Amino acid sequence: MAAAERDAGTRSGKARIAFENWRSSSGLPVATKPGDGQGASVTWREEIGTDEECMARHGRVADLIIVGRPPADDSGASMVLFETALFDTGKPVMVAPPNAVNGPATGAPAVIFWTGTAEAARAVGAALPLLVAAERVILIASNTGKPTETGLLQDYLAWHGRAGGSEAAVADHADRRRRVGQGAKRDGAGVLVMGAYTQSRLRQLIYGSVTKHVLTNSELPVLMAH
Repeated sequence: MAAAERDAGTRSGKARIAFENWRSSSGLPVATKPGDGQGASVTWREEIGTDEECMARHGRVADLIIVGRPPADDSGASMVLFETALFDTGKPVMVAPPNAVNGPATGAPAVIFWTGTAEAARAVGAALPLLVAAERVILIASNTGKPTETGLLQDYLAWHGRAGGSEAAVADHADRRRRVGQGAKRDGAGVLVMGAYTQSRLRQLIYGSVTKHVLTNSELPVLMAH
């Protein structure tokens, strides 16, 4: 317990320093209660408890949860925290890659990996403010043997003031994983939007998971929803 407390104290101290450095560079004011000041503001909060318990409790009353990308060789605490945010809060999750470029996510193209699933639809709905403000929207459509209805998605985006860009049909699971990452990087995207864990556990074991592949390899922020 003493070792765990020391480790938590060390991580807390590092996180606080990172927060203060970021807040200072961004120029955002600190607000301790609703109504303090106008516009965007930030606050710092520490709690005692397990990461998953705190994530679930506070995540359920957040608009968006941002977590660091779990390391490729990590199947432990950081992956558990990500899955808690994704499965136990009902809220969209933005996954930030290591060494992410510090810049606006709205001044670049946005890429949607569209599978026509409920998870993908929820991700698109959550990402609408980013999609509307994006330079342009690019659709990467997955062709897994069922209609993906990209035309309906483009109409949906158009009704919200955002015309869809190019779309690409992906033939199989392996190509699907490759095209998502390469397409987003090639188009200089600022954010990737996709549903998470849209396949059954059995299909994930047989074909691999696009979600896990993106988590491991993406070099840009990814907005996911389940």
